[in-house]
Amino acid sequence: MAKAELPRPYLRRLALHGSLNTFVKDLAEEQLVSQYPFSTDDQAKLASDSLISDYLSDLGVVDQASLDQWCQKYLIDSPAQLAEFVRYQVKKKLIVQRLLAENGETAFLKFKDRLDRVLYSVIRVPSEALAYHLFYALDHGEITFSDAAERFSDGVESRSAGIVGPVDLCTPHPEIASRLKRGRPGELFEPFKADEWFLVVSLLYRFESSYDDISRRTLGQLLFSAKVAEFMPEVSKQLLRTHLASTPV
Repeated sequence: MAKAELPRPYLRRLALHGSLNTFVKDLAEEQLVSQYPFSTDDQAKLASDSLISDYLSDLGVVDQASLDQWCQKYLIDSPAQLAEFVRYQVKKKLIVQRLLAENGETAFLKFKDRLDRVLYSVIRVPSEALAYHLFYALDHGEITFSDAAERFSDGVESRSAGIVGPVDLCTPHPEIASRLKRGRPGELFEPFKADEWFLVVSLLYRFESSYDDISRRTLGQLLFSAKVAEFMPEVSKQLLRTHLASTPV
């Protein structure tokens, strides 16, 4: 790995503001891209005469004024820097495409909880007796969920008529998520305890994900990030060794 260009005072500032890990991740990404075994077809794409123009066209950068503005945004000062930047971005895209081709469908099943979305209603109260009272009143149509949430819920959902979402299934409390996973739209769940609260939950709607372009984009980034993470421990060690050895504290 090439020595980090930032001197120790700037690294210390990154650490102070909680951004050093992001910098390490960026270095790990550079290492992944530089070491990745691109195929012959990939190498041909990277050597294409239209690589830069095609990339800029896809971004909507179609005239000199927009190009100048775009280059200023990324601190690009020369054609060589422009070519280097575009090649790097295209390499990342090719890596994502390869990872999806090799692992995309398996990753879809693994991360489906992050891709599915649910819309649900919840009431949060401190008393089990009150939770059951509201549950039976809701079940018999004696009160609407929105009225019950606004009047009795102690959570922030009291300000949204009890409605939460759409969110992925990794976002709710695990006790809520476990019921939403197996529930049917319109189902009212019997009260249960989660942390210090007793909850009444109803599943309103489930947005099932499919292995489409939107899911593939999300999965591609997840797979790419996982690959970058494999390089981070060693990159972090090398960065620390380099600056401890070369710069006094």
